[in-house]
Amino acid sequence: DRMGWSHQTFAEFLAAEYLIKNEMTTDQIMSLLVHPFDPNGRLSPQLCGVAAWIATSRPDVFRRILENDPEILLRGDLDVVNQVQKENLVDALLRQYDRETLLDLDWNIGGMYNKLYHNGLAEQLRPYICDKTKGEVVRRVAIFIAKACELHSLQEDLANIALDIKQSM
Repeated sequence: DRMGWSHQTFAEFLAAEYLIKNEMTTDQIMSLLVHPFDPNGRLSPQLCGVAAWIATSRPDVFRRILENDPEILLRGDLDVVNQVQKENLVDALLRQYDRETLLDLDWNIGGMYNKLYHNGLAEQLRPYICDKTKGEVVRRVAIFIAKACELHSLQEDLANIALDIKQSM
């Protein structure tokens, strides 16, 4: 006498839809999503799918998640967000990778980098790719994003890095 969902994503979508349809405030939504004992305000891992669904429909929630947990937003449908939101997401990701508060340990995330494409992406990534003083993690992520988004305008910069024996990249 029990009913279950054939896929977790469907349950996450329905939970997000319920919160959106009932016009819950941003603070109410975030109080449900944020882990209560995380001092950095990160989301509960079990609710990341719900958060990603909500963020694609609610720009206010998108902004709040962007502040502390930008990687979660990659799991959502970024085709429905605007170019400025994508640019802000790339900025937030690169800042966290640069500060090493986010590490590229989740190999599945790399398969989602293609969602970050926007018109100014090459110019946004170039400083991270070319600056030898930047950390290896942020440079690697910037290169992976460029590859996933097929940014051919960065080919010369990437070739210069590959041919420079003084660089570890």
